[in-house]
Amino acid sequence: MLLSDVVLLMSRMSPAAFKTAILTHHLNGNLTQSLNAFLCLDRDLLIVAETTIRGVLSDLISQLNEQGVRLMRFFRRSIFVALSAVSIFSSADIAGLSAGIGTWQSSPAGTLGSTNISLDSTLNLDKENGNYVFLALEHPIPLLPNIRLAHTDLQWAGQGLVTAGTSLDEVVFPVDQAVDADLDLSHSDITFYYEILDNIIDLDLGLTARLFDGEASLVGSLQQERVDVEAVIPMIYGKAGIDMPFTGLTASLGGNWINVNEFRLIDWSAEVNYDFSIAPALEAGLSIGYRSMLIDIDDRDELRTDAEFDGIFIGLRLVL
Repeated sequence: MLLSDVVLLMSRMSPAAFKTAILTHHLNGNLTQSLNAFLCLDRDLLIVAETTIRGVLSDLISQLNEQGVRLMRFFRRSIFVALSAVSIFSSADIAGLSAGIGTWQSSPAGTLGSTNISLDSTLNLDKENGNYVFLALEHPIPLLPNIRLAHTDLQWAGQGLVTAGTSLDEVVFPVDQAVDADLDLSHSDITFYYEILDNIIDLDLGLTARLFDGEASLVGSLQQERVDVEAVIPMIYGKAGIDMPFTGLTASLGGNWINVNEFRLIDWSAEVNYDFSIAPALEAGLSIGYRSMLIDIDDRDELRTDAEFDGIFIGLRLVL
């Protein structure tokens, strides 16, 4: 195309069409140059990428080898520690680890509060099932006591009519009114004890710390009162039992006791157990018995109580 023809063509185009033609030519030229540059650099980029990937893989393999050596050392040390622990416990000849669960159906009787509110006749608290769980560890290491952990869930609820002047602790109900009553004496025991005898006749003696974490409440339409039952009670612990050889049967009598100043708590139980083997080193046992807990508090600064909670319990335990 001659220069005169180009000039003639440009003179016949509108300004907008002329700008579009110039822009299209510019973009086509840049695109062509970019494609040519990319094709030229493609081989170089592939070479650089391949070299980089080889280097990264080499470093990664080296790190994995180092980690593998460390892991092997760790596993060897762990196995050594585990075998050492097993040998130590074997030489100590641990007598056993036992755990159990059960249900105690307890009935409340007696009075509660500064005005001696009857638990059964006034508040109509009836027998309830309370679950318990325990874990005990016994060993022959001298001077180091055995340990027993236990928790008992005890809650009762009832409804009754209280008379004017009734008081649980500090709040006085001014008129006769119907109330909802709740009593929670849930507690946990930590017992340290020694086996004085461990033959056909068993005898354990020790100390128990009992942690009460509960509440007593009366809620009426006009008045209400809630009293926290939270205390740590130290008690003397004792248990005596007899094994009946070749029968799997054992019988025992045990409990916790304290009688100091104006506070008395006697918690005792009698039970019969039947143990049977379910594995070479594992025994299971069924328990049935009777438990009674007497609480007598005559201290004006505390929640006054003169009540007994008793009933039958059944349980299941495992012994290693």
